[in-house]
Amino acid sequence: MPAAAPSTPAGRDAQREEMLEAAAQILARDGMAGLSLRKLAEACGTSTMAVYSLFGGKDGLLDALYLETMEGLGRALQAVPQHPDPMVWLAELGLAYRAHSLAHPALYGIITGASLAHGRVAASNLKVLSGYQTLKRAVERLLAERDRHGRYTADLVADALWVSVHGVVSLELNGHFATPEAAESVLRHNSAAVVGHMLAEMAKP
Repeated sequence: MPAAAPSTPAGRDAQREEMLEAAAQILARDGMAGLSLRKLAEACGTSTMAVYSLFGGKDGLLDALYLETMEGLGRALQAVPQHPDPMVWLAELGLAYRAHSLAHPALYGIITGASLAHGRVAASNLKVLSGYQTLKRAVERLLAERDRHGRYTADLVADALWVSVHGVVSLELNGHFATPEAAESVLRHNSAAVVGHMLAEMAKP
């Protein structure tokens, strides 16, 4: 018999965390197609009604997984030491993004658009999350040191770098590169090319 829904806020929060963890495990094992509210309820020993009451349905569950995944990525980026050279810091952030995503490929699928597709989580929400803010701080340091004429905004540079790293990691997870070393090499060179072009523009009188 399914367990009764918790009656306290703390109990509901604990059940929500349990369900998100179970959903992540189902995704890792069975993929997106294998994630259903019924399967999740069974894994947590509760009813589908309990899942609906916490998330409102599968779309709400994916929204919650998206935000949880982005926060996990944020923690990984925050753990990167703030190197005094912003170029080194940015390079290490890109590598940390890749490492975290490769360690959680099923959840990375959430970031690539499964939750954004139905429009409930605005793409602009990315910019308030900790991972993006960490990247933006590194960019701000770079601009403070090198962009004497104010040609670039931190958001523009951070967006360009995020897209660059995101694209390479997505290709790697889809088997595009022959080896992990090849993927890392492309990641390093691609990010360096993006920043290098902007640095050249900054240096112009």
